[in-house]
Amino acid sequence: MQRRLGEEELTLRLTPAASDFLVERGYDEHFGARPLKRAIQKYVEDPLSEKILVGEFARGEEIEVDAARTRNVGVPRALRLEGVIRKLSALSG
Repeated sequence: MQRRLGEEELTLRLTPAASDFLVERGYDEHFGARPLKRAIQKYVEDPLSEKILVGEFARGEEIEVDAARTRNVGVPRALRLEGVIRKLSALSG
C-alpha cells in the first residue's frame, strides 16, 4: 500500500477514531496480528484501492481515514476515506 500511495504522491492519515475502529475489529489475543491485518485490508486498503482506481484523489493529496458513525447509536460502523489537503504547490500556484 505504501508503494502505491508513493507512486501517486498520496499520504494517509488515520484519526484516533479510525485507529480505535480498526483495533476493535482486529484485536484477538489468540490469533495475534492476523485479524488486525485483515481489518486493515477490509476497511482501509480495499476501499482506498478502489477510490484510487477511479481517480477520486488528486496527486499530492492527503487522505484522512475516519470512523463513520451510525445515526442512531453513534457507534462506528465503517471507515470514511476523504481527501482533505492538497499539495502546497498546487495551492500556491
